[in-house]
Amino acid sequence: MSESTIIKKGVFLDSIKVKGCDICGYNGCLAALHFHHTRDDKSFDLSRRKCSWERLRIEVEKCIVVCANCHTEIHNGLIDGIDSVQRVRIRDVNQLRLGI
Repeated sequence: MSESTIIKKGVFLDSIKVKGCDICGYNGCLAALHFHHTRDDKSFDLSRRKCSWERLRIEVEKCIVVCANCHTEIHNGLIDGIDSVQRVRIRDVNQLRLGI
């Protein structure tokens, strides 16, 4: 896989993060925004971009974007009810053009 393809996939992932945290709205720093898998069917970590565009898209659809604070609170049981957020993220991802 070429270096330019890996960079394009990073730009694609960042374009999703630009909207900010799906829980609290934080959008100050892209590096502080994470993809959180909402189901137990995680195939791979999205930071690994050496996959097909289709596999990347499918994996993104399993996620919501959350800031580091909300991500920690989710994993510590302080934030629940993220299923309704999931539907919004899937709709947003389907509207993006991959530009392949």
